[in-house]
Parts: sequence; C-alpha cells; structure tokens
Amino acid sequence: MTPIDRDRIILAKIGWSEHYNGLDEGDNPRGNFEGLRRGGPGNEAFNFKRAADGRNYGYFRANRGRLRLRRIYDGSSGDAIGGVTVVWVSVPLDEIGLRVVGWYRNATVFDSEKFGPWSDERYVGEESPEGKCRYICSAPADESVCLSSPNRETWKLPKTVTDRMRQTNVRHPHVSDSAERAPWVSQMESLIVRIESFRPGPNPQPSDTNEATARPS
Repeated sequence: MTPIDRDRIILAKIGWSEHYNGLDEGDNPRGNFEGLRRGGPGNEAFNFKRAADGRNYGYFRANRGRLRLRRIYDGSSGDAIGGVTVVWVSVPLDEIGLRVVGWYRNATVFDSEKFGPWSDERYVGEESPEGKCRYICSAPADESVCLSSPNRETWKLPKTVTDRMRQTNVRHPHVSDSAERAPWVSQMESLIVRIESFRPGPNPQPSDTNEATARPS
C-alpha cells in the first residue's frame, strides 16, 4: 500500500449506515441532512458496494455543489485529482461527535457530482429519469475499508473537528488544520496504515480483537 500523501486527504461527512452496500437490506443512511430528514435514500448508501469494474463509487455533498479542486490541490487538472485519501466520517444515531466509518485510498475525486453505475427507483427525479445514484469520488474496492459499526467508537474525532464541520460536509486538513494537524491527523494516518497492514483484501472490516485501540485525540 502506498504511503498517505498528507497534502491529499479529504474528510467527507455523510449519513450514518451500517454497511453502505446498497438499499436492499434496509440500511438507508440516516442523519441530519435535508434529503435524509425527508426520508430520501441517500446517495452514500452505495459508497462501499463494489462495482463490476472493481471500484467503489462514493458520494458526499460538496459545499455549494463544487469542490474547486484547483484552488486547493497542486497538480489538479481538469475536473479531477488522483491519489487522494478520502476519510468518511459520520455521526452515530442519537449521539454526538464525528467518527471515522471508513476510507478510500488512491481515490480519484471529481470537482462536481456525476452519475454512477448504481440505480434505484427511489433516485428517480427530474435530473435522473433513470434513477441513477450520484458519486463524486471513486477508488479501487481493494483499497477501500468500511469499519464495522461496533469498531467505529475507537475512531472518534476530536470535538474541535466535529464543531468545525457542523456547517460543512468537506474538510481539507492540509489547509484547515495546518497548525494543529499533529497529533490528530498523524494519529489517524497511523491507524489507517496499521489496519491496512493486517487486513488486506476488498472492503476489509477489522474485527473487535484486531482493531487498533488508540483514537485520534
């Protein structure tokens, strides 16, 4: 596994789900997002469902609809940037505080939303007559990790990060946390690398006995 590029990490806030593997199991994401509050299906429901091309297609709501990658990341061209670590964060139901629920490594992140390989009648609308699910990033499924729900307690982010993400769904630590990203960003990176070192394979979910017990602080 390639090292994490500290200048290409994105924290992406999404609704809470157990598996993010589709809607068939009644595992629709829930959370304090307008669409989810209205009972909508949530595009992030498919974030860890492996597509036929061996990739995962992930959704988070970009602030004001676009990420403006060229302003933030050196080397971005066109409407996409590669080699990104997308860290998915969410707030558990009836609780407070963001937790890491999984991540993509070597992801391609796009400047705006696109329609992905998944479709469902619950996504049918004026902009998507065929009911296509949206995505804004993609990564190899073999380099994606979805943490099982009981293990996410270990991955609670500092209160300062939760507070600063109340009004935004996206955070770029190399820009927003340059003065404070050590220790919590460094610790998060170390935990990701540690999990990946003993749980290779597609969409690994660490067991209770194997997961690192330290948390970002």
